[in-house]
Amino acid sequence: MKLRSTIAFLLIAVAVCAEELPRKTKSPRESYPNVDVIYDSVTTPHGERLRTIITKPRNAKGKLPVIFVAGWLSCDSVEAPADT
Repeated sequence: MKLRSTIAFLLIAVAVCAEELPRKTKSPRESYPNVDVIYDSVTTPHGERLRTIITKPRNAKGKLPVIFVAGWLSCDSVEAPADT
């Protein structure tokens, strides 16, 4: 139960940050050679939308390892700066 409460709290914190700090519309989206970058969102049980950025090797098939990056600690974007 404690883990569920912690996850719920963190999701709420992300939702608040996502609404207060929307993505800059003129910022270029991430792109890398031979990598698919998918911008999407998920909706919490309370109806808040949380942004997701998914990267995967282009033409990948089957299961792949996952790295989950959560930006709720500072409300900063997890997008890579344009010069990286």
